[in-house]
Amino acid sequence: MTIRSARGAVLVLLCACAGAEDRTAREPNTVQPDTVVRKADTGPLGIGGTLLDSATVDVDGDGTPERVELGVNAGRDERGEMNWDVHNEWSVIVRDGPDSYPLLRECCPGAAAFWVIAADSTGPAAILVQTSNLTTRGGGTRLDRFVWDGSRGGFVRTSRVEGWGTAFYRGPPAYTKLGDLLPPTSWRGERVLEPEP
Repeated sequence: MTIRSARGAVLVLLCACAGAEDRTAREPNTVQPDTVVRKADTGPLGIGGTLLDSATVDVDGDGTPERVELGVNAGRDERGEMNWDVHNEWSVIVRDGPDSYPLLRECCPGAAAFWVIAADSTGPAAILVQTSNLTTRGGGTRLDRFVWDGSRGGFVRTSRVEGWGTAFYRGPPAYTKLGDLLPPTSWRGERVLEPEP
């Protein structure tokens, strides 16, 4: 009886470890709960990659705007088309003068994006960083919230929301006046969204 119990315990432990390895494979970001992202030497995003977009906003509440950049390690070909790979490294970096704070440096099969939710004049802004490979067949998405904390010397991740698995999307009718804020329920990934010129 003791041998069967021991075998059962080992089996349970192996299954738990296998599940942990699978979760780690899906979620390679090294940011942990309540992690402080301190300044690091990141170099410019344009070297060996592409700066896709940026926003200049006072994110730390000091009265001087910082630059938040979104980039990927994929380059463009001679026609200007992106040379995408299966797993590109996405970056969201806050540039404060000579200092850089890498909120995201992660390889993922999907894409990344950020939002800056500007605060009033009394505090820092919130930066929301999303990674997603979510499609109508499945995948996952994660949204992290970062806020500057001068006493801790960096951007603190204050919360995380994520989901992985089979996806069932239901959305409102298309908002034509708001530029398709959310895709309607009838959208199933058939159309390719092109950036506006």
